Amino acid sequence: MELKTRKADRIAKNAIDTAQEAQLQRRVSFMQLALILVRLQEDWYLVHFARWYEGERKSHNAKQLAEIGVKVELRNNLPDFLDYI
Repeated sequence: MELKTRKADRIAKNAIDTAQEAQLQRRVSFMQLALILVRLQEDWYLVHFARWYEGERKSHNAKQLAEIGVKVELRNNLPDFLDYI
């Protein structure tokens, strides 16, 4: 799992560097979970790596993250992502 946080409205797809991409791709090839947990502003999203590069755009906004993943609710001010796995 990779964790990315931005105080912006978008996150660039290249926020996942080549080493992280290789690790996530290895997980996919082993049929394991390869997840990216992203915070934009105050909202959290969980995206499977296999969907991270979808589309021709160079970045994702909140709406696009919700389309390729799921918006994660908070519990005790922390992203409660286990409910979505």
